Amino acid sequence: MSLVVATLINNFSQLGPTVSTVNAASAMAAAYADYCRGAITPAGGGLGPASVAAGQAATEQALATLFATGTPASAATRMATAFAAFWPPTVFLFSAPATGPGISAPPTGTSLLANQISIMAPVPVASGALIALCTAIDVMCRTVLVTFPGPGTPIISPVV
Repeated sequence: MSLVVATLINNFSQLGPTVSTVNAASAMAAAYADYCRGAITPAGGGLGPASVAAGQAATEQALATLFATGTPASAATRMATAFAAFWPPTVFLFSAPATGPGISAPPTGTSLLANQISIMAPVPVASGALIALCTAIDVMCRTVLVTFPGPGTPIISPVV
């Protein structure tokens, strides 16, 4: 399995109207976590259930805070940061058969995602903004690097 942008597009397109900002944040974080669950590295391993749950909770909290404050000028950056919150540097462990657990670094593509969000903010979903958003999130996720300490030289591997 791997990250599949079509999964994210499908998950986000299934989100319906919500009654509160907390419900919206929860639904969006769950849809994103389902997509992230597929993350693997070419060096081996993938996300465990505890890592997915922790990432989902961090994303939900960041989105809830953003949604509760309306749409400040910094909304695009804060939304990108909320999606990046799924990948904390010390909590996410990947297990690789030959090297043991690995630790992910935060994504480096957060500013690119924030830029994409700010560009498409006024564009309605019907005109392709959802696909553009999901593609930008997917690109950001692929900037996550995982370090496997290994018995010798550490292996650094991207998420795919």
